[in-house]
Amino acid sequence: MKAKTNRENRISIRCDLWTHQLLDKAAAYTHVSVSEFVLAHARASAEQIVQSHESITLTEPDFQAFLAALDAPAEPNAALDRAFNAHSAVTNLKQDGVRGLPEEGSQALVSTSKTRLTPQCC
Repeated sequence: MKAKTNRENRISIRCDLWTHQLLDKAAAYTHVSVSEFVLAHARASAEQIVQSHESITLTEPDFQAFLAALDAPAEPNAALDRAFNAHSAVTNLKQDGVRGLPEEGSQALVSTSKTRLTPQCC
């Protein structure tokens, strides 16, 4: 028995007769409604697309080079300092040596996007 979920949002899709019949047949073969079939496959496709845009896959040598660069970062140059100062002015960030922390009480925007970095070796 499937768990019931609260589905409050609706998506309407228009399609030609052939596509509708194809979806009906595919849903029947998998013993689900057309809505369940379309939603499951659209969601799986959407998850794959989002994952491919939010992750980076590196070869083992590239991954090791990336880790080495994190362990020994280059000194900031003038262009990076200018960019940081411009960003700080827009987001109201501290400049006391702790980069990227918002001022207490500020309403700096924080990205919720997650980028995953995975070695290709595994």
